[in-house]
Amino acid sequence: MMRVLLWFLRLFGFIFTPDNHITPVMRWGQYKRTIAPGLRWIMPVVERALAPVKTSIYVGNFYFEEVLSHDNIPYKVQMTVLFTFDPNKAVKPAAAQLVKAGETVLQTIVRDYTNQGLRRLAAQYGAECLSGHVTMTLMEKNLAAYLTSTLRPLGLAPLKRDGILIKELIAPPEFKHTIFDVKHDESILEVLRSYPVPELVRLLNEVIVANGLKKGADQVAFMLGSTDAIHSLPLMAAHNSQADHHYRNGHNGHNGKG
Repeated sequence: MMRVLLWFLRLFGFIFTPDNHITPVMRWGQYKRTIAPGLRWIMPVVERALAPVKTSIYVGNFYFEEVLSHDNIPYKVQMTVLFTFDPNKAVKPAAAQLVKAGETVLQTIVRDYTNQGLRRLAAQYGAECLSGHVTMTLMEKNLAAYLTSTLRPLGLAPLKRDGILIKELIAPPEFKHTIFDVKHDESILEVLRSYPVPELVRLLNEVIVANGLKKGADQVAFMLGSTDAIHSLPLMAAHNSQADHHYRNGHNGHNGKG
């Protein structure tokens, strides 16, 4: 019954707009204005109402691949952008097109700008800290500011609070394994540093063999900061052994002479 009544009223220029919507109005085929929620009147024949446009929250769930960190590690990013659309805040040429476009076009526009802003922000951080909680929070804040600024002429904007939600930053499996191996080696080296040099050389060799490292010295040296530090260990051990040997022989000879 209500639908029939609204259709009848529409013949006389009365337009009903539901809550959280606005109705664009065309005059002589050109976008002219919008009308607020409720029952409003437009001039028949001269003006024509388009389908109502939602002004409440739009939800964009986006997935991006090959988002590079500062050190060129590719991440996969899953995120949500909560945004609104208000044609009255857009420049008129943009509003005239977007009020006819539909939600799919709005989602595409927000996705493209989000993709651009996200990649610029990710390139400022190293891979190891990119997925940290503090970094993700800062990226959400900066991305929200970027979208607010760039989308303003289109009447689009993320929510002022919690409009950007980075759900997941997925690093390549190879990178995860490398970080795990590095941390594992760090913990081993912390223990090894407490041993005397000859014992340290022996234990380092055992670690290299156990991990099956073809270039073990170089990998461990990466943790110590220099390959010279590793290569000098056998020399240091040999020098200490020779000094100890000469000392013992000299000491025994002295005792024999006495």
